[in-house]
Amino acid sequence: MKGEFKMKKTIAFLLTATLLFSLSAVAFASPTKSGLAFNVVKRYGDLEVNGAGNSGSSYEYSLSTGGLLGFDKKIRVEQKSNNSYRLSGIEGSIYHSLGANLYLNVGARDYKLKDNSIGQSSNKFTLQAGIEYRQKLASGGYTYAAVTMGHDLTDYELGLAYDLPFATLDVNYRSEKINDFQINGQNKDAKNEGVGLGLTFHF
Repeated sequence: MKGEFKMKKTIAFLLTATLLFSLSAVAFASPTKSGLAFNVVKRYGDLEVNGAGNSGSSYEYSLSTGGLLGFDKKIRVEQKSNNSYRLSGIEGSIYHSLGANLYLNVGARDYKLKDNSIGQSSNKFTLQAGIEYRQKLASGGYTYAAVTMGHDLTDYELGLAYDLPFATLDVNYRSEKINDFQINGQNKDAKNEGVGLGLTFHF
């Protein structure tokens, strides 16, 4: 039963991601230009499970497309570990302008939390919706603030970006909380937060 339920969640996520990428071209959180964009973020911060734990740095990778019909679309993968746990996730989302520098995002995420001490893990799938504010700066950069929520999920992000000749430099703070993982009969709440330094390459 457990394996069957996990398979259903995986299939649901893949169907959602397929739908997102088939809906006319769409881009992501940092305003995506027409075409393809690849973003990598090195994040310095902590992974806490039930309020305890720490870690050093981790990486997040995303691929976005945008430019048609006012939509953007993105897939992001991430992984972070501490001495006892490893949290990994994949996200598929679409963004659409609501006017006045506001953007709506909808999508889905699938997380996996592994307890390294006993070798057991738990998956968490959730649909998501959020809103983001982006403000361009006269210097050629922009600021953004985003809130995304789903079942047992809250994700806040604040950032400042600047366009370089070859890429976009991004400095941000992110706090991501995913509740109610079930491992070995116990409830586990995970919180991943910290400062990130990123580069986005446009093609």
